[in-house]
Amino acid sequence: MREKIEPTGRRLVADRSLSRVINEKAIAEEIHRRSGVSRATLAKDLGISKPAIASNVELLIASGLVVERGEGEAAKKGGRKPILLYFNESLRYVGALDLSFRNPVCAVADMNNCLIGLKRVKAKKKATAEDKRQQIRDTFFEILDENQIPREKLELIVISHPGVFTDDEPDFISERHVDFANIGIREYLKQELKIHVSVRNDAGMAALGEWYVSAEKGDENLLYISAGVGVGAGIILNGKLHLGEGNAAGEVGYVILDDGRSVEETIAMESLFKELSERGLSISGENPLNFQEVVALARQGDERVCEVVHEFGYKLGKMIYNCCTFLDVKKVLLGGDYLSFGEVILEGVREFIDSTKGFVKPQVAIGELREGAGIYGCFVVGTEKIIEKIIQQGGKK
Repeated sequence: MREKIEPTGRRLVADRSLSRVINEKAIAEEIHRRSGVSRATLAKDLGISKPAIASNVELLIASGLVVERGEGEAAKKGGRKPILLYFNESLRYVGALDLSFRNPVCAVADMNNCLIGLKRVKAKKKATAEDKRQQIRDTFFEILDENQIPREKLELIVISHPGVFTDDEPDFISERHVDFANIGIREYLKQELKIHVSVRNDAGMAALGEWYVSAEKGDENLLYISAGVGVGAGIILNGKLHLGEGNAAGEVGYVILDDGRSVEETIAMESLFKELSERGLSISGENPLNFQEVVALARQGDERVCEVVHEFGYKLGKMIYNCCTFLDVKKVLLGGDYLSFGEVILEGVREFIDSTKGFVKPQVAIGELREGAGIYGCFVVGTEKIIEKIIQQGGKK
């Protein structure tokens, strides 16, 4: 008979430590989500014993992540009113840098993901890479200083950028926005500010941001399509951002179509301008139209522009339908530069979807956060990282 091997003391300690981290993280996330909840309610809703709730809450209070504020309603049978637990929103702050725009956006939020300040960074003429890096750093400092937040309370920065990233290092960086591409901004901010700087795909961050604000509505799945200068997607499946095996999930712009061209070559802004030029609009040469002027013409009902935008919406609808059929996702939000066209492009998208006879009928709309979706996604990722770091450190502030 094989002798039973008892677990060692070290293994038991490790198991208890892991259990503590899991419980503490679950409790912290629930307090963060609900803001103003009693210990008894946490025990009931999370299925964790009251003693375990009590001990873990004390650790969270000691770490500074959680604070006690006010009292809740007494039970129907009477008794003392419960003390309510809240997330400490001002313990640390999260920075977000969205590089998916021609003029990057810097923003800072508290740990409740509430926006503190936001500023755009416009590249100066003939600015060097060092000039651009310093512009971004100084913009973060301006936001902190204007809101009387000590600079050392900025815990980390999450960068949203077109491309594929593994462990914050680029496998591929899109150079669509050349003014701020490949200037070494991550390493610069990391060294200058002495904080962690993380890099994430822009469409993924936008999907996460939009999903987070709509999570209370019960949406577990979401497809976010960013179309404009480039074409990409962010995918939320079962309440989680889907990254794929190599973090490249959602790079739909590189899907090859029947004519041998990629989706991006067919739908992105360069192709849109080419089509407009062929229809007789002044896109090049003297006094060429820029994108904002094209959008203005579409909103004014210019027949040629509306016709082209509608056709591009139809093509976009075909891509969306194929993605939704494969993923079995019904909710789709449109973002990127093309969201400026509003209903003009959505009409083309919906025309194709309405013509299909498949099992999935995607519901396409413009995201609630619009251009702020990527920034908000960065806040969500940043706050999660801070929570994990403090808990892993055993509650040290």
